Amino acid sequence: SHVESAEALVTLGCLVQTIIPQPDLGLVAELKRAGSSIVLVDPYAWWVDKSGTEMSTRNIVSSQVRDAIATVNPDVVLTETLTVPQGAFAAASLDKPHVWWIREFGDLDYDFRFPESPADLGRLISSLSDLVLTMSEAVKQHFFPGGSDAVHVLRLKPQLPAGDLPRRGQQDVPTIGVVASLAPGKGHADAIRAIAHPLLKDTPLRLRVIGHGSDEQKTSLHQLAQELGVDERIDFTGSLSSRAEVYGPVDIVAVTSRAEAYGRVPFEATAAGRPVIYSASGGMVELSLIHI
Repeated sequence: SHVESAEALVTLGCLVQTIIPQPDLGLVAELKRAGSSIVLVDPYAWWVDKSGTEMSTRNIVSSQVRDAIATVNPDVVLTETLTVPQGAFAAASLDKPHVWWIREFGDLDYDFRFPESPADLGRLISSLSDLVLTMSEAVKQHFFPGGSDAVHVLRLKPQLPAGDLPRRGQQDVPTIGVVASLAPGKGHADAIRAIAHPLLKDTPLRLRVIGHGSDEQKTSLHQLAQELGVDERIDFTGSLSSRAEVYGPVDIVAVTSRAEAYGRVPFEATAAGRPVIYSASGGMVELSLIHI
């Protein structure tokens, strides 16, 4: 998603420099192809986590981020996730305009714990920014209940090269794909319970789970499938390197997130010719208003 936004900015004539923590996990090569220059810095702390650790005990200021921004001397600093405030603090110390683009709920989708309530965090983000953007109206309402004229919704339409998408196919057994990280908020447990439901338990149907996760998350989902007697009907593939690998072996894509901030999977699945099932919650319900 960031690679695509960098590419879009470059196409508009902007010079883009991305500051990311090490290790880059392959992102540097993708960004170079998109036309962005890159500065790698030491890992820095998020101000949200799953442990409830007080923000004051974590280092949420990075001198390396500040030095990198000072060297580039940009016209504007852009932060593309609510999880890290280092860019905002660096911009403030250098008197640079800062734009914060919030792309996730954080608490509803990834089970993060905020240092404040969502509304309080929204006010804090606004105080550190000259402009605030959100990926969907649902995310805007989460952090800015009642709305705010100073906050704007900006959706990034995924760019999908045709050569990376499979042709529509039919599997030997109808297969539903869930494409997401294994975070609890992504709803994999709900998908597993669904195919174990009495109405579907005797139906020839497979569930294909595509995405990365911790050992604890994998074990929990495997145990649930075994307890419900459907473990032989579920394939856990882990992460896959191409969209053809992801969508080729599935007939239907289910987005089981209980609160998806926006979601690129429906775009990819539709482009691959797969019907999409999704819950009427979060930013997903706004997709029907977008011309795909």
